[in-house]
Amino acid sequence: MRGETKKNEKNSRCLAAQPTSVNSQLPEEIEAKYHRLKEIIRKYGQAAVACSGGVDSTLLLRAAKDSLGDDNVLALLAASPLQTAEETRSAELMISEVGCRKKKITWDPLASPEIAANPIDRCYHCKKAIYSLFWQTARKESIPTLLDGSNLDDLRDYRPGRKAVQELNVHTPLIEAGLFKEEIRRTSRYLGLSNWDRPSASCLATRVPAGRELTGELISLVERCESHVHSLGYRGFRVRLAKDEALIEVAPGDLPRLVSGPDRESILLFFTTRGIGRISVDLRGRKG
Repeated sequence: MRGETKKNEKNSRCLAAQPTSVNSQLPEEIEAKYHRLKEIIRKYGQAAVACSGGVDSTLLLRAAKDSLGDDNVLALLAASPLQTAEETRSAELMISEVGCRKKKITWDPLASPEIAANPIDRCYHCKKAIYSLFWQTARKESIPTLLDGSNLDDLRDYRPGRKAVQELNVHTPLIEAGLFKEEIRRTSRYLGLSNWDRPSASCLATRVPAGRELTGELISLVERCESHVHSLGYRGFRVRLAKDEALIEVAPGDLPRLVSGPDRESILLFFTTRGIGRISVDLRGRKG
């Protein structure tokens, strides 16, 4: 294990300050799961990894590189109006940090009537479309396997995109290895991945209730509102829009400063001047 890690340190730009053994900081159970993850990936020989820049897909990409080597791994990144420009830049930076080659696929999900109609299973249609594009790219590169970064915690929620993953024969090694979100974060922190504590993210369409048509103008409004809240120093929050109403979700510890003081006034002014007449705050706070 120690020799393998030293080799990885030499080959990866982000490992200069790494400890030399997973054993030194990870519980044995998590260490065993990371070994299992690499064993699962190694059997593929070559793999393309759907990488959003989040903690799950980044660890999966790193494990693929550790298992298969640089030449046998391709990171696939989707850029669309449903992701902010900052998210796309962040994803590209994380792929560069891991040190893998990448392909960026630019597409417009709002051009699909099935996605723009925003049905309850919109994520299924979106995931099927983008993973079909990923498969096309992988096959052009003669890569026989596509990997997705779902983890065991994802199985607890309603995730219609999971159906598309299964239909398209996309593999989910993090689930196979038995990894939960918190274990992924701990492993990522040990390996020196800079996004180990990044809050969970989702596309901008998730801010709009099912059944309301998705338009470029609406998605742009969501992005502008969230960009303003982000500029005030908030992290891991959501701004959900329904008609002319907005619901803001922030971490519980951020609630006091959100509902009083200058932040409140700044948000009120920004939102109301953009036609949002009612602004509410979820007092439960947002987790994750």
